[in-house]
Amino acid sequence: MSSENLETREKIMRATWKLLEESGGSGVRMSDIAKAAGISRQAVYLHFLTRADLLTGTARYMDEVRNIDERLAASRKAKGTDRLDLWV
Repeated sequence: MSSENLETREKIMRATWKLLEESGGSGVRMSDIAKAAGISRQAVYLHFLTRADLLTGTARYMDEVRNIDERLAASRKAKGTDRLDLWV
């Protein structure tokens, strides 16, 4: 994928993230995301074939930005109740 496509894809995920946070996770349409990203609705579908693909991609993007793997590493290695304590 070209760097321009990756930039557009990231722009779509950032717009999705922002709109979902602002709306509490409901009522966000693909057209809203396209408008917020400054692209056409069809362009969103060129990057994400379905709404589910977009939401999954955005969740993974959020995990990456928030460095979730590193933040949860200690809890993933722990056992028993220590695992839960570290996760919380």
